[in-house]
Amino acid sequence: MAFLKLGLNIPDVPQDTPTDALGDGHTVPESTGSGTAYLTPDRSVNIDGTTIHYRASLTPSPTVTLVLIHGLGASLESWCDVYPRLAAEFSVVRIDLKGSGHSSKPDDAKYSSRDQAMLVLDFLAALGLTDVVLIGHSFGGAVALLTHFQTADRTFSCRIAGLVLINSAGYRQKVPWFVRAIRTPAFRVLALFTPPWFIARFVLKRMFSVKSRVTKERIDRYAYFFDLPGSLEAFISTAQQIVPADAENIERQFSSIRVPTLIIWGANDPVIPLSHAHRFHADIAGSELRVLEETGHVPHEERPEVVADLISTFVASLNR
Repeated sequence: MAFLKLGLNIPDVPQDTPTDALGDGHTVPESTGSGTAYLTPDRSVNIDGTTIHYRASLTPSPTVTLVLIHGLGASLESWCDVYPRLAAEFSVVRIDLKGSGHSSKPDDAKYSSRDQAMLVLDFLAALGLTDVVLIGHSFGGAVALLTHFQTADRTFSCRIAGLVLINSAGYRQKVPWFVRAIRTPAFRVLALFTPPWFIARFVLKRMFSVKSRVTKERIDRYAYFFDLPGSLEAFISTAQQIVPADAENIERQFSSIRVPTLIIWGANDPVIPLSHAHRFHADIAGSELRVLEETGHVPHEERPEVVADLISTFVASLNR
């Protein structure tokens, strides 16, 4: 059904792939995510019955591994513009959060940022990663922060060597308009009768400041994942749990962060105010803040060259 809507004459692909943990020194080739490579799942691990899909390019004995965590309504493919540059220099793992991309979409209502963070922790352990830099965008930034806090709260074999927060959720705010819309009963009806490419184009045009980046390929990619079985319910469930029950307590923990942190923000973000970038910068001691002008909510897709440069320089500095 998805391919009829997108105009693609390609056979359906399986939703699950065999579990495949990575051994030490094993290099995993992958595509850059261009074209229609996103249609085919790559690798996955099973965590308590939940299949978590990922794509990885790991070098032997890496100093650190970059773990990229996407935002609400996205998938690991949202990183495909910055991936080639980062993978040329570092080990990189891109993950589909539960309910997104090719990962499982169970009807269990466990889609909060804390639920996702616990899965990320188990994912890092399953891959045997020891030193990572968590890079999170929007909702994925909140997941990265909670993952970091969890590693500090319990004995864990993986060390968080740094954080990169890109237009990250974290502070309490008025719920964004599109999240409020998703929560309404009318959205489910609308989504069932509206082509996914129309929804993808509508949302992306409002998220991006650089409108030329909202290409047909990008719209098709988002629309394809919107249309996978279970995606709608998982999307709605995540939106309903977007504000943590202990949001105030989480905010208090930001000042306890001691790992190197880079904050990247689009100056024209219509979803999370720029003031939140300055709050993160003030609360996290020693953090770096880089504000990108004429950029909206998705800097790594709007200004991939700049974002990749910033991340590369930041991660390289951790090894000095």
